[in-house]
Amino acid sequence: MLRPTAKWAPLVLRIVLGVILIFAGYSKIFEPAVFVEIVKNMAGNYLPAFFVNAYGYALPYVELITGIFLVLGLFTRLTGTVVALMFVSFIIGVSVASPDLTLFMDPGAKVIPNKDFAFLGMALALVLTGGGAWAVDNKMKW
Repeated sequence: MLRPTAKWAPLVLRIVLGVILIFAGYSKIFEPAVFVEIVKNMAGNYLPAFFVNAYGYALPYVELITGIFLVLGLFTRLTGTVVALMFVSFIIGVSVASPDLTLFMDPGAKVIPNKDFAFLGMALALVLTGGGAWAVDNKMKW
């Protein structure tokens, strides 16, 4: 019987993914130029410089805000969509920056699967299910 656990699954997904995004965003906010340089190295000549700079400077704040929204369960389906698109961009960016690796491999370890696919799956699950029983979304009158 899945009914009792169905209330807990979105909460667990929201908390885990939200905390990961909060830490990821927070770690980049205080040295934005370093992160922008990483994005420039990954994007190479594939994207215009303006877009690379905008993406590099905005991404830490988007990660932090979406992480907070997920933990709270606020605008969960919309936030999940934004997060899913972020992880699609990460997967594409890694595959472009590391053509020697297959699409599913993690560039840091080179032998384990790319964790961004798991995070993408978590975000898509939240898009489909919503925030669950313990989300701020349920208290709001939309």
